[in-house]
Amino acid sequence: DVLAGFFVEDDGRVNPVDATAALARGARNGGATIVEGVSLTGVTATNGRVTGVRTDRGDVACEYVVNACGMWARQLAELSGVCVPNQAAEHYYLLTEPMAQVDPRWPVVEDPSSCTYIRPEGGGLMVGLFESDAAAWCVPRVPADFSFGEIEPDWGRIAPLLERA
Repeated sequence: DVLAGFFVEDDGRVNPVDATAALARGARNGGATIVEGVSLTGVTATNGRVTGVRTDRGDVACEYVVNACGMWARQLAELSGVCVPNQAAEHYYLLTEPMAQVDPRWPVVEDPSSCTYIRPEGGGLMVGLFESDAAAWCVPRVPADFSFGEIEPDWGRIAPLLERA
């Protein structure tokens, strides 16, 4: 039973694809060139200052490098001897079939006591599970080709969370 709740009117969420597209558009408008499908293999520097990046298609000169590599950020930083305390963790969520009564404007419902959040997604609901003691994933190295990949569920670990959701 719900005993109390909070509604934060200006709380929100963003579609990561749309947010990325907007950031890319802003960067292009500011003069940046974006090249997709290129693997970064290193950062070049002289006297402790960045001079460029090394890619699988050749070197590119630059003054600044923004490490926006998500779960690969630690691995990119290591190429320059920098420690980024970032570790990928297992995260599970379930998606329902589309339901006519779901309104995409509904707020995200978070229930920390059951380690659950529920929100509209794709015409249905997403039920996300999070843990206070999450399982680290791919501690040595995140595979370079794992974008949009899926991991095998650890049903024994997440079943109790699902039962409380």
